[in-house]
Amino acid sequence: MQTEKYKTTGSVITVDYFSQHLVTQLEMLDVWPKTTAVTITDSDWFHLQRIGSRRPVENILPLELAKNFPRLMHESKAVVWDNHGKKLLYVFDVRTEQDLAVLQPLQYRKEASCGFDVKTGGKIGKVIVALNYRVKNSISNSIRSASLVNIEDIQEGKRYRVLEGRL
Repeated sequence: MQTEKYKTTGSVITVDYFSQHLVTQLEMLDVWPKTTAVTITDSDWFHLQRIGSRRPVENILPLELAKNFPRLMHESKAVVWDNHGKKLLYVFDVRTEQDLAVLQPLQYRKEASCGFDVKTGGKIGKVIVALNYRVKNSISNSIRSASLVNIEDIQEGKRYRVLEGRL
């Protein structure tokens, strides 16, 4: 079987910016972002979507939703600090009419099985952002991962601290 080849160009795309409130919350944790920009490279984009990978796509954030990173992050229900991983998690519902319209047909496609039960709304979306991450010759807050998870997996406590919004 022949696999389609994908080539990256080294592009860096700005997806969102930290709010002043979020920067203040991070500084209170003694975390000092060098920029407020949140970016993703084209090669990281391919990695997030498992393009060219033979690994299973279970719990992957469907491409149709990932294309809306700016909206998903800007309208996130919570921004959470991970004390163990020292990263930010943008948590968002995937139960809006717009998101369900995307997910409903996907639940029947084996290659895009995301484990989301449209009837029960059993999953939420999460985007993980690494702060002060070196991208080429600059520092950025870089999207490192995006997936669908159970809400029970992200609860405020020893590991997670809500900085903006509510879980």
